[in-house]
Amino acid sequence: DADSLVGKRLQGRKRHHELFFLHFSSPFDTNGVLYWIGTHGRTRKYENPCESGDVAVSFSKKGTGKESYFVQHANSAQDCHTDDMKDSWMQVDLGPTRSLRANYYCLRHGLRLNEYCLRSWELQGSNDGCTWAALHTRTNDSSLTGGGFSTAAWPIDGRNRSSYRYFRVFQTGPAHSTCS
Repeated sequence: DADSLVGKRLQGRKRHHELFFLHFSSPFDTNGVLYWIGTHGRTRKYENPCESGDVAVSFSKKGTGKESYFVQHANSAQDCHTDDMKDSWMQVDLGPTRSLRANYYCLRHGLRLNEYCLRSWELQGSNDGCTWAALHTRTNDSSLTGGGFSTAAWPIDGRNRSSYRYFRVFQTGPAHSTCS
């Protein structure tokens, strides 16, 4: 899941390239970009930004669940995942007026059961939805093995200092049938 795209810098192009600094403290805190968008800069009660039309979500091929579950801030206890296939992905488009320079991201395991945990993936960024840059790669990572809907967060090193409109989690290897 994606409040995943927590970063220090959100460029809001709507208002003369305003910069917003969002400071990560813990997975799915209220400091992430998707929470910021879902509250319109903390000026209203949170609403899922996909359901409100503020961001767009797409999957390579959906296995289970609605696209909006991918960017839901609170744990909705709703299964959401792609088919377990190499090169599957889940993507969020922040929209034409936004870009993000991410320094952290969080994921939530997409099943209520402790099985088929994501282990190998790459977080990628793009400005056109076609050409992708690798931001962070994990291979055989066991962070999302704490049971159904477990969460984890990872820092993104400073080598890629670009801002992006699109972000996706790209599966590079099979999920594990048991998460232990």
